[in-house]
Amino acid sequence: MNTPSTTQQQPTNALTHRLAPIALAAMTLLGSSVASAAVEGSSPMPSTDSATPAADAAPPAPQEPPVTRWNERVKPHLDFEIDPLAFAAKGFSLHAGIRWHHFRADLGVFGMDLPKFLQKDDRFTTGFAGFGAKLDYRFFGRGDGPFVGISAGRARVTTSHEASGLAETHYEHDIGGRIGYQIDVFRGFYVMPWVGLGYKLGTQAVTLDGDTLKKGAALLVFPTVHLGYRFG
Repeated sequence: MNTPSTTQQQPTNALTHRLAPIALAAMTLLGSSVASAAVEGSSPMPSTDSATPAADAAPPAPQEPPVTRWNERVKPHLDFEIDPLAFAAKGFSLHAGIRWHHFRADLGVFGMDLPKFLQKDDRFTTGFAGFGAKLDYRFFGRGDGPFVGISAGRARVTTSHEASGLAETHYEHDIGGRIGYQIDVFRGFYVMPWVGLGYKLGTQAVTLDGDTLKKGAALLVFPTVHLGYRFG
């Protein structure tokens, strides 16, 4: 005997199968609409790539001062100088120097017999030969113009007695300073007048064949002119 419930369930199951896809599609459409509305209504998030505050910016690099003759820096180069006054007195004076920036260092050799008008006593003749070093500060970087410097030297002094032909030798040292001015002439050649003020150590009186040459002055003033050539 068939029950009525079995007969009634068949139409119900068929209707359920037909409505299920429609309901699923409606729920999907509704979910998309809600999500879009939520995105549009939300406030924008602050960007992490925003510019950093002005206080965190790096300070500007300090500006270099303009280059002038007073502060220009020049690569090291060599020079060579002679003292024509020493050669005119039948002597010699040769100097080699190196310059870097505002400084110049010098090593030199020199020697001469003092002219008659510089001799303190006609009964004697005096000559000397030695070497020295100088260190100058040039106010202009390229070396021309004014300068000041210090110097030191050592010389062998020979005193001869005219009548007897006897001679005596001793050594003197000097320390001092100098001031001068370099004048550039043409393509590295220059003229440099300067005057030095020094103090001599080791001066002494000399006695030969009964005659005495008095001790020389310890303070020395030395004006001269150098001719030079600067390489590079």
